[in-house]
Amino acid sequence: MENLLPSSAVANYLQPEGTITMRFLLVLSCLVFGSLAVGQEAITPVALRDQDYYRHSEGSAIELADGRILLAWSRFAGAAGDDNGKATIVAAESKDGGKTWSQPKELPVGKASINIMQAAFVPVKDRLMLAFSVRDGGRSVKHAIESKDGGRTWSERRKLFDAGGPNDRAVRLASGRILMPSHRVSKQRIGGYEDMEVLVARSDDEGRTWKLSEVVPHVPHPMERKPVNPRPVKIHEPAIAELADGSLLMLARSSVGWLYRSISKDGGETWSRLEPTTIASLVAPPYLHRCRDGRIALLWNPIVGEKAKALAERCQAMNVPLGFQQRSRLAMMTTKDGQTWDQERVLAEDGKHGFCYPAVLSRGDGQLLIFCSRTPDIISPCDLVMLGPVTP
Repeated sequence: MENLLPSSAVANYLQPEGTITMRFLLVLSCLVFGSLAVGQEAITPVALRDQDYYRHSEGSAIELADGRILLAWSRFAGAAGDDNGKATIVAAESKDGGKTWSQPKELPVGKASINIMQAAFVPVKDRLMLAFSVRDGGRSVKHAIESKDGGRTWSERRKLFDAGGPNDRAVRLASGRILMPSHRVSKQRIGGYEDMEVLVARSDDEGRTWKLSEVVPHVPHPMERKPVNPRPVKIHEPAIAELADGSLLMLARSSVGWLYRSISKDGGETWSRLEPTTIASLVAPPYLHRCRDGRIALLWNPIVGEKAKALAERCQAMNVPLGFQQRSRLAMMTTKDGQTWDQERVLAEDGKHGFCYPAVLSRGDGQLLIFCSRTPDIISPCDLVMLGPVTP
């Protein structure tokens, strides 16, 4: 059976994220000075990798009352590395709608034995609140810093809850409740492999205190029940959006080529079992954004090309993980009910890079600014770029 899987696919899923290909030099120096069309949207560089910082990723942006845009992201130090490289949170601001940016400054997020990453502005009303994951040993803990003067000064960090989670996923519900979709390493070991578990943190007092939901279960997958070499589905990096009827839609990344879906009808306290959708996806996190007209926009990395689709079908037939591939297309589609989706729209694709880990800022005019990583590999090394403005 092993001979049915191409050797390149075996290499992909045996290697950690961001370490598959050779590192390439950025030769399109014109990008430093302007923007160009990629896919269907314009791209503007925000932070380019160099010998001092190999990765700029996982951003979160907020528009302040005076019109400034404040953007925070993970910056990894050194000429090369992976997810476990030395990283902290930095921020830059734009006074012209994202056309130009100030020099980034490190934020007072403290230290960690591994790194600090996954920035997420929390939509509170009376201050700025920036959450992030502090990674120590084999666990991530969500912390936050706060500012009452528009990001000029910040408080010391404080602990929020015992879980990590993806960047820029905090949402405010119509009720005023704030949710932060989260994940952590599971104590469960299927076939001896590390697994992940999904949880949702909630706050009813403007982010001052938080409660974690129970672990959101998932429908068992045949890969987990194989008598020989079972593997976990590894569902994590969830995203949440509120539907028109008040129910909540969750989509999450998996290792089997499909996004997984869960629904909550009680404001995020309990969730249905995560089950596979028909939305084909690379091993990459989805992002959900509620548009002003009530539609929910999904940003994700679809499986593109006949070879990639054939590989996914073969892995699914064999019940083995899909493995990491370059996230060559960042796409968007919308839904009104969380069930049916409109046509896929390409946001970024240039035949050379991957575009992943998006964050969305909705401007006052309803247009979207999309911040994402641009990489010649899986995630490391990468630049941080802005797509748009995008009309949803």
